[in-house]
Amino acid sequence: MTGSYDYRLVLLSIAIAFISSLAAFMFTNRVARNQGGSAKAWMALGAVTMGSGIWAMHFISMMAWSLPTPMGYMLDDTALSWLIAVSVSWLALDIASRPGLNWQVLLAAGIVMGLGISGMHYSGMHAMQMFPEISYDRTMLALSVGVAIIASILALAFMFQAGNHAKKHSIGSQLFAAAVMTGGIAGTHFTGMAAAEIHPNAVCTSVSTLQPGLFSVIIALGICTLILIASILAIIDSRNDDRANWLLADTQGKLSRMNMLDTLTQLPNHRYFQQHLSIGIRRTSRLGTALAVAIIKLDNLKSVKQSLGQHISDEVLRTAAKRIQDTIRGCDMAAYNGTEEFLVLFEDIQHEDDILPVMERIMQSLNATFRIDRHDITLDVRAGISLYPKHGDADRLLTYAEAAMHRVQADDNHGFRLFDNRLETSSFDLLEIQQALRHALTNQEMALYFEPRMDILGNTITGLEIQVRWLHPTKGAIPAATFAPMAENLGLIEDISDWILEQSYRTIQQLHQQQIHLPMYLPLMPAQLRSSGLEQRIAALANQFSLPADALILEVAESAFMQQPEHYVDFLERLPAVSLKISLENFGTRFSSLPYLQHLNLKLLKLDRSFTQELITNQKSRAIAGAIIELAHAQNLKVAAENVSNEDERNALLSLECNEIQGFFCANPIHQEQLLDLLISTKLSSQKDKSNSRESAWLSHHATLSGVTSSPLV
Repeated sequence: MTGSYDYRLVLLSIAIAFISSLAAFMFTNRVARNQGGSAKAWMALGAVTMGSGIWAMHFISMMAWSLPTPMGYMLDDTALSWLIAVSVSWLALDIASRPGLNWQVLLAAGIVMGLGISGMHYSGMHAMQMFPEISYDRTMLALSVGVAIIASILALAFMFQAGNHAKKHSIGSQLFAAAVMTGGIAGTHFTGMAAAEIHPNAVCTSVSTLQPGLFSVIIALGICTLILIASILAIIDSRNDDRANWLLADTQGKLSRMNMLDTLTQLPNHRYFQQHLSIGIRRTSRLGTALAVAIIKLDNLKSVKQSLGQHISDEVLRTAAKRIQDTIRGCDMAAYNGTEEFLVLFEDIQHEDDILPVMERIMQSLNATFRIDRHDITLDVRAGISLYPKHGDADRLLTYAEAAMHRVQADDNHGFRLFDNRLETSSFDLLEIQQALRHALTNQEMALYFEPRMDILGNTITGLEIQVRWLHPTKGAIPAATFAPMAENLGLIEDISDWILEQSYRTIQQLHQQQIHLPMYLPLMPAQLRSSGLEQRIAALANQFSLPADALILEVAESAFMQQPEHYVDFLERLPAVSLKISLENFGTRFSSLPYLQHLNLKLLKLDRSFTQELITNQKSRAIAGAIIELAHAQNLKVAAENVSNEDERNALLSLECNEIQGFFCANPIHQEQLLDLLISTKLSSQKDKSNSRESAWLSHHATLSGVTSSPLV
């Protein structure tokens, strides 16, 4: 028995399959973007939509097929075919919403889905309950299953692309995936129909169960309702996504603004000041006016902190910031650079005399007595001013303003000074170095040096301290303590910090590849400690070089830590490994960092050079060092001492049970290019000779390789 097709219904079935598949693929993004119950809900809705589309395509095509005998469908077999279609659709959406897909999974899923589509088709055919039963041409049947499997693999691949690259390829990938899926479903159906062999006298025994006319109405209404509901929900969810994205962008904007503010004074920080200065210079050049930059230094703030405490010092800074902000004009801007210096940008001026009254009011407000917690505090304030375009570009303005500030004399009126040509010669060297610093990274003039840290007996290397030097082509090796403040003023400190961290992790990886596992200690510059993205950068680099999170131990100076201890405790707790460097001047006061020891992820406590220098001559300093070592040991921490230069200092530390030492007595810092060879040779020699002569040989070899004296990073 042969039948004929109503091609209008055939086209309708294909259109329904395409629209349903496209709607379902749109949910791939919804599934990928949501989690938990929301993702499952979108998965279920997408599976029902796609499965119903596959199923509807089959049965509408069946209704388009006319036979000489009346036709109908059994309800249970029809429901089974729908469940099969929904199940394989669930599988497809689950695959497409995953973050990764390899060819083995794709092949297996395509086979399962193809078999599911074929199962849906042939269970739907069985729902007609023909007598005698329908027989199939095996070749065509196998072909129909093969078409279903191949189409499923292709559709899954494009569904995955649509779900995981939605921003770049959303429309094209989804349309193509829907077209491939529709072609596969149609190909399976019509190949399967061609494989069907119906007896000429066959009759349909399910005629009275579901009539084709009523069934077509049910299918059409059901599919339209599903697609309508899905579309409405997709639009609502898309708008929610847009709102969420807007909220995220707003939050990121607020965080960005927070990164531009100093947390203590709530003034713009140095980074924002530089950006605003660049904008101001462009505006000034366009309008033909002038601007000025002032650097204001609070000279005795450090003594206030030492005598009255950190909280008094902080309150003085906050009050000073408010006084400056209240005094400047509406077109001016004040900022704080984090080192007891304020910056002021004066715009819209015609002559240098225009800013003199404003500067006088600022200095008067800062020279007035500060009343903080019943303490009357008077500050020593001085300031320097430079002008644009008279004194050059942005870099020169800051340099010249600083030069003018340093040359304020006691008899200068109001404590500030304008830059003039008499100061230019003395400022030229500093300006030249600042300009050369901009090119230091690109010219590969930065280098890491490694200072060995040894056990107290000097028999073995227990760690390496990383030191950064700028190898200036004419001025020689410049330590970080000298160039770091300039780099921060120029806005280069983040680039230099990134380079230091990356090179440190690269060196650690090279040593690990040679089976050399020594702790690496990187002293942080104050600017690095203030960086908001330090912990994320460390985590990213550790992952990039496949190293443990604590492969690099960050050393924090107590003097920097105690500027904002409450803030830095939370920050340092999130870092994987920390070493704290204790200074003699803070120990024994209520401003010492030692009460915070138990809250930090400390690997080691380090004694500053101030202890070592006074160990032999000052019994009080020796007693303090002993107390710190005892306290550290009680916390299960090792203690290292720096700048050990002779055997007497080593013996004194040995008597105090200090664990490790570094300095000239042990070895000079060595360049990164020589480090690996030296450690390998030291490792090999240690395997051959375990006697004390190994120490002398190592020191002799090292002294030949390096003649650079030790200098700390911070």
